[in-house]
Amino acid sequence: MADILNPRKYYFQTLKEKQENNADKYFDALAKKSGIKIENNRETVSKINKKEQELNGLNKKTSKKKTLKGFLIFLTVLCFLLFVVFIISMASDAIDISLGVILSILSLVLAISLILIVVKKLNVEIKNLVEITNNLKTELDKLYKVAWKEMSSLNSLFDDDMAQEVFNMSIDDFIKLDKVFDIKKYTYLVEKYKFKPQAEKNSSTVLAKSGQILGNPFVLYKTYNMMMVPTTYTGSLTIHWTTTVHTKEGTRIEHHTQTLYATVTEPAPNYYYETKTVYGNEAAPNLIFSRKPSGSDSMNEKKRERVVKRTSKKLDKKARKDLMDSDPTTNYTRFSNDEFEALFGGTNRNNEVEYRLLFTPLAIQNELDIINNSDPYGDDFSFYKDKNLNTIVSRHSQRIKYDADGEAFKSYSYDISREKFLKHCRDYFAGIYFDLAPLISIPLYQQTKSPEFIYKREYKANYSPYEHESAANMFNPSVFANIETDTNVILKTNFLRKDNGSDIVSVKAESFRRDRKISYIPKLGGDGRMHNVPVEWYKYIPLEEEKDMVFTTVNGSRKEFLNNSNDSRFKSFMNNFSDGIYTYRRGFIASLYSNATAKESFSKVSDYFKGVYNNSAIQNNSNKNNI
Repeated sequence: MADILNPRKYYFQTLKEKQENNADKYFDALAKKSGIKIENNRETVSKINKKEQELNGLNKKTSKKKTLKGFLIFLTVLCFLLFVVFIISMASDAIDISLGVILSILSLVLAISLILIVVKKLNVEIKNLVEITNNLKTELDKLYKVAWKEMSSLNSLFDDDMAQEVFNMSIDDFIKLDKVFDIKKYTYLVEKYKFKPQAEKNSSTVLAKSGQILGNPFVLYKTYNMMMVPTTYTGSLTIHWTTTVHTKEGTRIEHHTQTLYATVTEPAPNYYYETKTVYGNEAAPNLIFSRKPSGSDSMNEKKRERVVKRTSKKLDKKARKDLMDSDPTTNYTRFSNDEFEALFGGTNRNNEVEYRLLFTPLAIQNELDIINNSDPYGDDFSFYKDKNLNTIVSRHSQRIKYDADGEAFKSYSYDISREKFLKHCRDYFAGIYFDLAPLISIPLYQQTKSPEFIYKREYKANYSPYEHESAANMFNPSVFANIETDTNVILKTNFLRKDNGSDIVSVKAESFRRDRKISYIPKLGGDGRMHNVPVEWYKYIPLEEEKDMVFTTVNGSRKEFLNNSNDSRFKSFMNNFSDGIYTYRRGFIASLYSNATAKESFSKVSDYFKGVYNNSAIQNNSNKNNI
């Protein structure tokens, strides 16, 4: 394929429409395979929508009637109170008796009339509305059940990585996503490009998608992270005291009240997700620089010009200052393109020669085209180059759910399900593409292709450590967590050994127990005395728990997994490794692992997954169940 001259233009002129067409075709194929009757479902959903509208109307009408009833009850109580007041007033000669009689009779009659309106009219109307509403809800429930049944065959076909399949169909092999982040690609990135062997401490990988751009490797990965942050707790104490005030008339006692406040700041864990894309390329192998979003895409032309002009003056000063340094390769030298220098940044570069090799006039034009246009994301990315590794961190990738499973597209409505699927595919494609767009914008990166990666050796593992942690995060973290855990959990893995096509790893769950503490902080009160203000805070005690896990890939779907979960032979095989604690995601199946109970190789799960049963294995399982 020829080099892409302008990645953003290529997306809008070619790729966007191609992706949308492929997503349409993919969903149509699923619908055809499922055999659902689309028009029947649309008719049912139409009835549901009409009933929902009726229900909303009834709820509003009922609410108004209940509000009116409450108001009339209030008026009734008020009338009875007036009746009592008038009687008392007449008894005390506060009002004329004849007037009092008239007013008391009127208030009593009005109260009784209001009661009759509430009891005879409003209560009956509200009761009828509630009855009609309940009948409508029953009808709606039946319609929803019909709609869900009509969609059941299609819902069962939704799998985890469908958007990735659409992506690979739409990108012309220019970019290609791998099915798994295997040990070969991982070793390539680590040994050739110095990629981090594993996510950092207090960070756990929940998703890893590797791939290549014209033969050069990249990985998009999402981590769940913990950071201890200062947390401020506030306490209060209310004090009372009296003072004696002397006046001309004598003395008097005054009472005073004051609330004293105190704070305590202690560390507490804060949890957050982060998604990064890391790309390996041998071009400009000594260059280090970074840039952050400029906000240019949200500026009008005049504001952008002002920002460029103001920033250019600062960069001129930096360039003059750097001229005094002795090493010409590290001296900051201004580009003639002020807009690029001011908006792209990268002014902390360490090698001017290599920086200029990357950012040719075409590359500069491409980067500015992304930065200055808000569609689809604009300038929302940070770019870090550390020699052969390039890292992109974008705001849009923090919110896109690249790991959405098949459950995300299920619905009672064909049209809702279709829109969910098409939107996810659009977001998925654009999200990954525009993470890579700042890299594709550089012609030298497209022209520099790494030699084929071939290691003639036996790998210790089948999958990368990033996939190990992703597999652990397929489970509910409570499976691994210490029983005393009060916080979220970070899962770290350590490779133990491989068993044919399976990897066995230990999973360490790191969390905290939260201990309640009270500190007494002295504060000076308005009474002139010191008071100890209690402040309740929490001390976080680190906890660790470790269990083993085994996992492998299976050539099957989520539907097959759900079907197998009800198969006694499959469940019996899985119980060899754990007490029924296993899960499936993205073509991986994982289980807790115990040497004491493991009787067979976990790699055989692929046979059980496909219903290819070994008679001796079945007999062993049967004997085990009889013990």
